[in-house]
Amino acid sequence: MNDVTLTVDGVAYGGWVEIVINRALDSIAGSFEVALTERFAGLQAQDAIATGSRCCLAIDGETVITGWVDEAGVAYDGRSHRLSLRGRDVTGDLVDCAAMPAFWPSATLLAIAGDICQPFGIKVAAEGVELGATFIKQAVRPGERAFEVIDRLAAMVGVVPLSDGLGGLLFTRAGAARPNTVIRLGENALRLSGRRSDRERFQSYLVIGQGAANNGTAPAAAYGPKGMAEDPGITRYRPFIVAAEIAGSDPALYTQRAQWEASVRYGRAWRFSYRVQGWRDSAGQLWRPNAMVAIDDDWAGVHENLLITAVRFTLSKEGAHTELDVTRREAFDLAPLSDVQVFDKKP
Repeated sequence: MNDVTLTVDGVAYGGWVEIVINRALDSIAGSFEVALTERFAGLQAQDAIATGSRCCLAIDGETVITGWVDEAGVAYDGRSHRLSLRGRDVTGDLVDCAAMPAFWPSATLLAIAGDICQPFGIKVAAEGVELGATFIKQAVRPGERAFEVIDRLAAMVGVVPLSDGLGGLLFTRAGAARPNTVIRLGENALRLSGRRSDRERFQSYLVIGQGAANNGTAPAAAYGPKGMAEDPGITRYRPFIVAAEIAGSDPALYTQRAQWEASVRYGRAWRFSYRVQGWRDSAGQLWRPNAMVAIDDDWAGVHENLLITAVRFTLSKEGAHTELDVTRREAFDLAPLSDVQVFDKKP
């Protein structure tokens, strides 16, 4: 059994009835929901733990969420008393809160994200990626939330923003490490749900910017720099056009944005969710998003390495389980699909 500790304002609590811990690549903020016993050291839990309290959630001493207690709920009947708590990483504030009006004549993604995150007390870093490209004439759009600004600029350079679990924001790319665990039908795969779909895939992707003289009614030649990418797995005519989120004169940046759109839509056409026993892989490590896992599943027709996009740890009367959402690595990576030789087939 994993030892889960929630430390609130420096005081550690345990004695859980139920636990749900969520971490995902496309969520930016990890979250938790726990049910506690009523009393701790003679104090009523609802008095000891207040919403808005600083907290850290650790599994066997490994911190996985650092943030705030968002919600507290109480319930009782003739047989029991119950307190439930919900909380998120500090990066959850970036999802909820507006970005203050700002303008950057010329700045990198790391610098812009740092400026946005600084009032929240969130440090920004990059892992395994170069963020030296300079964005020009960037501004916070009216009403934009902090994460929306960061996310649209991250898409232009093909990186993923996510919480590091320790109170910071990390830019990275899809996991490149080889998997150390195989999920196999009839062995450790307890349950599966999933789907394949080409509805959101297109034959061609065009990213365009507007020329200075274009008023929205000029012919296509009046538009600014353009970038194009194709998905060779879609053979019929299916075009998709993206209005560029940034200004700039370098066509390579727009081509990269088009490649990212094609790659992400190709990757997310496959989505599967497996349920496995326990919270750790075969190497004894906690399951984590942005890691690779090998899938060997004849029923689903999947025999390849896939990316873990979300992890959901649960503890209930049924025991400890992990729900793993997996998809192709391209869903969170930047790679021209012309490099992909096989589509929707066993390798």
